Amino acid sequence: TRALAEAPYCQQATELECVKKEKSGLMDPATASVSEKARDTWIRMLRSIPRMSEGRAAQLASYYPTARSLWEAYQDPTKTVGEKKGMLANLIDERSSQMKISTMIYKIMSSRDGEELLV
Repeated sequence: TRALAEAPYCQQATELECVKKEKSGLMDPATASVSEKARDTWIRMLRSIPRMSEGRAAQLASYYPTARSLWEAYQDPTKTVGEKKGMLANLIDERSSQMKISTMIYKIMSSRDGEELLV
């Protein structure tokens, strides 16, 4: 009966509360520079993509340090859509091609449909 009495006062869990919280890669966020904070945020954004490990995200961030730099690379008119989808396949993991992750990142960065399922 206690659970029934307390039920109306319990907070409902939201989708954001169910997601595992990522720790910042910065030693001291208070003293970090703006560029360090931007890089850390970019890596954490990349980590939210399924099958994207911290090492893969850091590897990608070493080639494209910001989301804008990657977006600008995708805007290159000389590349075909197929080339853009595979552009990151060998950058993410040097040992093997990561075509699925590369294609997923391309869809995330280039989608104009707010209702499109990207996963």
